[in-house]
Amino acid sequence: MRGRLLLAASIVVTVSGMLSAAPEPRDILMREGLMEYASASPLPDGWGLVEPASFPYTVALDRSVKVQGQSSLKFSCRDVPAGSKWHIRNVVLVGTNGVKIGDTLVLHAKVRTGVMQNARLTMSLQASRQDGVVLVQDARTYRGADLEWFNCELSIRVPEGAQRVSAGISLTISGGMGNATLWVDDMRVSNGEVLEVPVRTNRTVRTFTVFRMHPDVYETARRYDVVIVTGHSWRFARPLRYYNPNIVVYIYFNAPATASNFPGDYDALDYQYVLNQRPHWFLTDSQGNRLVAPQYPNNYLVDIGDTELQQRWATRAVDIAQRYGFNGVYIDNMVHNYISAFNPKPARYPTEEMYRAAQTAFIQAVSPVIRQAGLKVMANFGYIWTQSTPPYSEWLRHVDAALAENWVRFYSRGEYQFHGVPYQLTHIQALRQHGNIQCLVQGRATEAEKDIRRYLFGCALLNYDGYTHFHTSPGDYSERAHYLPDYELALGAPLDEMRLVAGDLNTGGVFRRVFSNGLVLVNMHDTQTFSINLDTPYIDADGVFYEPGNRQLPPRSALILAKANDALRLEVTLSRQQPIPGEEVTVTVRITNRSQETVQHVRVNVPIPAPMQYVAGSADAGGVFDQMARTVTWHIFALPPGASLTRTFRARIP
Repeated sequence: MRGRLLLAASIVVTVSGMLSAAPEPRDILMREGLMEYASASPLPDGWGLVEPASFPYTVALDRSVKVQGQSSLKFSCRDVPAGSKWHIRNVVLVGTNGVKIGDTLVLHAKVRTGVMQNARLTMSLQASRQDGVVLVQDARTYRGADLEWFNCELSIRVPEGAQRVSAGISLTISGGMGNATLWVDDMRVSNGEVLEVPVRTNRTVRTFTVFRMHPDVYETARRYDVVIVTGHSWRFARPLRYYNPNIVVYIYFNAPATASNFPGDYDALDYQYVLNQRPHWFLTDSQGNRLVAPQYPNNYLVDIGDTELQQRWATRAVDIAQRYGFNGVYIDNMVHNYISAFNPKPARYPTEEMYRAAQTAFIQAVSPVIRQAGLKVMANFGYIWTQSTPPYSEWLRHVDAALAENWVRFYSRGEYQFHGVPYQLTHIQALRQHGNIQCLVQGRATEAEKDIRRYLFGCALLNYDGYTHFHTSPGDYSERAHYLPDYELALGAPLDEMRLVAGDLNTGGVFRRVFSNGLVLVNMHDTQTFSINLDTPYIDADGVFYEPGNRQLPPRSALILAKANDALRLEVTLSRQQPIPGEEVTVTVRITNRSQETVQHVRVNVPIPAPMQYVAGSADAGGVFDQMARTVTWHIFALPPGASLTRTFRARIP
């Protein structure tokens, strides 16, 4: 794969397996939830009342009257005084789920009205500021009864200054006493971008994020294979699973504590219940003072060895996870040396061994209940490698995945430190003894540490055994996401174990591992650069082409390379080769299949280099602009032998 580059940009094309269906338009409402589900109220997920209504009514998901899926939304009221109003809406912030200034949004819905006496139904789509000032709106009002489903379509263009977009459904009683019955179904808002749904990924190492999600829920579904979030983020669980059916979304629960500042529905025990009904569950010191978790003054430690507590924890965890659409339960703080590491002094467990026995009893009791409900179980064993004999041979039998921290480097005394090479090489091997337990390893790094993040990922690839997952999300998404494109490379299956090809095991050196479609080279030495040989052409995730020959590999660095794909030819051209400030240019990408076979599922990813600025809505053929990563992406369903096609977008030179 070779092509002319767009200024400092690069072109990355990945090819994976055949899709079962063509890509679909982006559904903006998917940010908050499907119309099918009502998890926290009678309204569909993500929808809420604009203000409380002052009259009695009923609203629920109706499975008996529908046009798609499992149900429609039904509203009804009788003998309601004039001037009464019921109004619900779904709000999406501009900058999330693909909504951008300049987008043309179209709302589609199916509507059915039954009794409509002195009543009118209004469907609306609007863009507004955060203070509620409406900048643009389109609305349709329906007054008469119609038992047949009819289509509603609204459209707006998101203007400068807009901070949120909302879809609304309202019922107003216009005069006299009013009666109304109505149904709304198949409601969606699209911005014309085409998405690959379901997401198909061909990553060698599966990726995960803890608590931090990309502002675009679709991008989260595309970038990650495992997502761990608190109950506050329950609205994302079903959309993530819709976009990516293979994703596993875990809901977070703290095992040894209950939180006084956490809503009861998001806490497996519910602090208020423990306080009022089971105060003896709180752990206390020898003076009877309740113990709190270090650095978390609102987290009160509880007796996880109590069988009644274990039963409540397990049954509530299952109920909450299933109600909100999660498919896994994450058990935090199962640390084998919890007493010595965090220094609580519970009178009930005066020794490390006694508390560890309570932890073992807890995980033995709750995990089978969770698994029997069809949910996965993950445990955070914390800083598990700080001592040599933790009891994980027993604990690992009860989980599907384990979060392993402090693998390659750890944070101590205000700075990051790297483990010695022998320690790194044995870390994941310890988990391999337990069969198909998924091992989730941390890889946090900042944008400034891009090379370090690549090095951490290279170490994961050396240890990859089919069950390795790697942490890729940044600390936050307030600025450009530092999600390395390396994770998108389809390296294939490993053909051998890692081999030392330079240096030695004690002080470090270059380790090599060959994959069916790529090569990984990692220099684990602290200070020494090594020369390594590439025997065939490769390409990296940034589009850099590597000719065969010698390369220098600096200390603590990695090369992650895929075999060059000669079947696809790419050409990138600008409408003006030397644009001047303030000018817009059209960027044209031409893709040609030079092979004798149809290439299925071509993904073209075009980074936009600074200081160029993407012109909102300018990507043709459903191109998706990721504002955080500054890339334009197209999904091409199939490219026949010898065929070519072009895709374009516009960019501005500031």
